[in-house]
Amino acid sequence: MERLRRRARSCGVPEGELDGLVREIDRAMKAVRLELFDDVRPVLGELRDRGLRIGLCSNWFWNLEDCVEEAGLGPAVDFVVGSARAGARKPHPLIYRVLLERCALPPGEVLFVGDMWAPDVIGPLDAGMRSVHLCRPDPAVRGSEPPLPSGAVRIRGLRELLTDASYGAAAAPGGCG
Repeated sequence: MERLRRRARSCGVPEGELDGLVREIDRAMKAVRLELFDDVRPVLGELRDRGLRIGLCSNWFWNLEDCVEEAGLGPAVDFVVGSARAGARKPHPLIYRVLLERCALPPGEVLFVGDMWAPDVIGPLDAGMRSVHLCRPDPAVRGSEPPLPSGAVRIRGLRELLTDASYGAAAAPGGCG
């Protein structure tokens, strides 16, 4: 909570309002829960059935493991790497080093799938992993998609991981990310 207090103070929050604001922010952060798309559980289950190791890497609070369990993903993942415990947020290289240590695989054998450009595409590529940009159609989001750098592909939904061997999911037993 002291970190939140320092952040609020640096943003100009008056000293007399700090404690109440920090308590409110802390309570709100602890209330955040994971909400899953319909394809998450079945696709992770199929990838596990194919012998892949599944890791979850997220810029999240200290309670990521609890949130993963509450969302019913515990049995679907082998390990969880959260930014709070790793000591750095994506796209900082430290969080990818922690992920790779947990995978126990060379970076080139890890397929990292995510929807954020810098944290989930550029950062993993810089760490030597293969990357899949999950770009779900969203009518609220307009504009062009960034061109894909070498080593990355783009999908519209997780089920594409099961049907297209170019992503390496079917051909990479032991892969995680």
